[in-house]
This record gives sequence, C-alpha cells and structure tokens, in this order.
Amino acid sequence: GLGATRPKHQRATGGFSFQRMTTQSTASGAGAGVPREEEDARDIWTKAWYPLAVEGELHLNKPNVRWLLGRKIVFFRDETRPPSGGWRAIDDRCPHRLAPMSMGRVDRAEGRITCRYHGYEFDGQGVCTKIPGNLQGIESSSPRNCVASFPTQVRQGLVWVWGDDGPARHVESAAKEPPVMPELEGARLFVARYFPVDWLYMTENSFDPLHAQFLHEGAAPMYQAENAIPMQGYKLMKSGAQAHWIGQISPLEAIQDTHISEKIGDPVSAEEGDIAVEGFTLQHRGYAKANADMKATRVFNAPHSVSVRYRDAPFPMTSQLYFVPARPGWTGIVA
Repeated sequence: GLGATRPKHQRATGGFSFQRMTTQSTASGAGAGVPREEEDARDIWTKAWYPLAVEGELHLNKPNVRWLLGRKIVFFRDETRPPSGGWRAIDDRCPHRLAPMSMGRVDRAEGRITCRYHGYEFDGQGVCTKIPGNLQGIESSSPRNCVASFPTQVRQGLVWVWGDDGPARHVESAAKEPPVMPELEGARLFVARYFPVDWLYMTENSFDPLHAQFLHEGAAPMYQAENAIPMQGYKLMKSGAQAHWIGQISPLEAIQDTHISEKIGDPVSAEEGDIAVEGFTLQHRGYAKANADMKATRVFNAPHSVSVRYRDAPFPMTSQLYFVPARPGWTGIVA
C-alpha cells in the first residue's frame, strides 16, 4: 500500500537475479535468509561504479531519472558540495508514502530535493531535513524518514554512481576507481542511450565484430556484406593474477560463467575454462577485407566495462564501452 516502507536492513534487488552474470527476473527478496552465494553475487554487481549519465545531458534545476539494477535513481544538482558543486543520487521513492521523488522540486543552491506529495525535504545524503505536516514532534532525520542515497563522482564527463546503498558505501566506493581508460581523458564526448535488449546479449555483441558487416551495413564504406572475412587469431584469456589462455570458449559463455562466488581480485584456480570474476581478454585479427591484418584486443572488466583497441589497422582505434544493467530486458550503453 501507499503507507508501506521497505525495512531499512533490506537491500532491494530490483527484480534481478544475482546468481549469475545475467539479468533474469527473480521473485526472491533480499536481506535476512538470503543464501551466501547470492549475497556474494549481489556484491559483485552492486559494489561497483556505473556511468549512469552524461553530465552535459542532465537538468540542473530539476530531478533526472536513470535506472540501475532494477532501481529507479534520481540525480539532482547540489551546489553546496565542495569544491564547486556536484551531483547527488537517491532512490526515486519518498519513504513517507513511496511517491516518486523524480516529480519533486530541486533547490540546487541549498542541495535539497522536496517530495511533491507532502513536502518532505531531503539533503544529498538522503536525510530528511523537513516535514511540513509534523504536528507530533517526529524527528525528521530519523532513519525511518531517510531515503536511500548513493555515492557519486564525475569522470571523463560522465556521472558515476556507486551501485550499493549500504552503511559502508562511502568507504567502499572511495577505495575503488571507476574503470576509465586513461588515454581517453579529455579526448572525447560520450553518448548514453538505453535499449530494450537484455544486458547479457548486449555485452556479448561487443565481442562479435563480424556482425558489423551485416547489422551496420552502409554505416561506413567497409561495412558491406561482401567485405566480411573469417576472423583469425581468435584467443580468449581470463584476467587477474592467474591469467592464462582458456581455449575454445565463446565470449557469451565466458560472460555467463563468470564466477560470482569469488570476490573481485581474489586468486582463482587456473583450470581450463575457468573465468575470474575480474573478466577476460579477447584477441583477434580483422573481420573485413579492409582491416584483415589488424590486431584487436577487447577487454571485459566485470561487471560492465569493455575496452577496445585496434592496432596495425587502416584506422587505429581506442574506444571504451559501458553496458549498464538498467532493469530486466533493458540495457544502457555509454560509448
């Protein structure tokens, strides 16, 4: 009902199953009683930085909405944030009656957002600072009246959001850097778009360049069906301290079989077909007559980053792709 609130010890799953690196819906809840495997899997997804928006596309004086892991998140500008203002991110539901905060009003000068339903006011940390109809002397800053908030930062023109709203979020997010390519600092403008395609298949698509001759036919002179050639030198290697070539396994299988029960960075066994949760590297040669002799490297860093480098190609290229698991059946692409 409208008066229901989620217990503060629970962490929303947004309809995602965290058992594998997929975005299939699940009916199970979070919190007490959740198997350890699912808790570990959730951490891999949530305890990471996600580029949810291009900063130049956000409204400065009203709420902005994006989706992440099935949760609707609201951005708003806070000019009180040092050194020169910044962005705040909170859950898109007021804890009072679950009204969408995205319909509220932003006071960027004070760094506040106000719920449109009953005027509850919140700061950038999600703490309630004002209850206009408070006749019972209720403490506005009580945890019961707070809205979930997420750490944010701006890098390479993108607004990054930490995927977890737990009590250790600020410490954990400060210890981890967003997965950016240093050579792209100040070099390009990113574009962010959402598509009704499952995260798994959208991510796998970036490791399948041969499709370009057909799906993108006509987008560039080399993208013609008659220019397609078989790719040579196709090798897949897992990332991490135990790096090794893993044989004839497809990128789709590699993404699906990522070991969600291992914490990021932990050593893992180096058995054939074993993929570290950190990700993997794919090397291949050209996929069209025009780039037959090039050497390409594609690196997947879990849970969403794909870095691409083309060497010895007619047009050497360095590009960064991010595949944001927005909600079941929808993926955000930042490229």
